[in-house]
Amino acid sequence: MRFRVGNALLRESSKHCNFKGDDCWYVKTHPRIDSINAVDGYTTGGQTLNITGWGLKPSTNQTSDVTVTVDGVGCKVTNYSLSHVTCVTSPATKVSYEGPQPGSPGLRQQIIDPTDENQQPYWNMRTDGVHPVVKTKLMTVFEDDYGNYTNAATSTKGWFKAPETGRYRFYIACDDTCKLWLDAINKFTPAATTFNLVELGVRNVASGWRNYHRIETMPDAGGNKWISDWQSLEKDQYY
Repeated sequence: MRFRVGNALLRESSKHCNFKGDDCWYVKTHPRIDSINAVDGYTTGGQTLNITGWGLKPSTNQTSDVTVTVDGVGCKVTNYSLSHVTCVTSPATKVSYEGPQPGSPGLRQQIIDPTDENQQPYWNMRTDGVHPVVKTKLMTVFEDDYGNYTNAATSTKGWFKAPETGRYRFYIACDDTCKLWLDAINKFTPAATTFNLVELGVRNVASGWRNYHRIETMPDAGGNKWISDWQSLEKDQYY
């Protein structure tokens, strides 16, 4: 079996209502998973997994409200806190599927650090294999932390599920520079190993936080395209 960092489940964790009780809603939590102590194991189960992160303790403080699954197979929780969960794996009938995992809100991000502290990041750092990946982490939203790295590049990969069939546009904002790619032709299939990534947007100048709508014809916008062309996507398909 394979154990992954990357499946942070959205759960209806608490119910809120107005004073009259005729308007209720649920608040969904986003637990952060930073690491798992093992990357593989046995289908016979019985292996102890230590999961670290944040937001892993339920407000009820009941062990029965902490659930862990590995490819749909339960992992018995033996200990937990806000920052960690310990569980013991159960037997599985088959090995884990290796490849992209659509349907999870988690995105994997690699931190690529130049070997030379004076080397500035460049676009091909994500593919040329020259510089080491110093960290891989889970992101529960498609928005990067701000100002966490100096002279490093980040490469984030994941899936976009179209909620309806129609035309979509994508916006990017970043500090300092960023690009956005999408494969709108090859939808997810279990056998997918290569993708026809097309560059939808590029930003060569720093922008303010969530400043997606800055007019692209401004003087510093040469070569920039931070609002994509329209993309035709199908409902419930992953891209």
